[in-house]
Amino acid sequence: MVVIWKSSTKFNFTSRLSTWIFGIAHNMALKAFRKYPREPAGLSPAPEEAVDEAVTDASVLRDELRAAVAGALQTLPPEQRAVVELTFYHGHSYQEIAEIVGSPVNTIKTRMFYARQRLAPIFVKLGIAPTS
Repeated sequence: MVVIWKSSTKFNFTSRLSTWIFGIAHNMALKAFRKYPREPAGLSPAPEEAVDEAVTDASVLRDELRAAVAGALQTLPPEQRAVVELTFYHGHSYQEIAEIVGSPVNTIKTRMFYARQRLAPIFVKLGIAPTS
């Protein structure tokens, strides 16, 4: 938030405010990722938490699927993961993502193509049917 406040005079109203803020957050995350690299995450789910008896099988399966998808996304390079997350979790268009990350729209499309290629075999292993 401090970076956004200090950079507020640089906002030129050529995009939505949220797109500009996502761009700042994206660039800061990439800098942090480069500065503090971490070991690749496996596809194992997070440590189990206390299980409430009222939790249904459907919610358990949904949580396991969510953890498996999150693990699969961790296998992607940061640029590809950002495109997938901004598209499917935040609902941004390719044009908006291009503005956020400061790349051409065709680069965003290419990153999505390669991300899907890398994720497909992982999802097949998990039993998640690919959608067209």
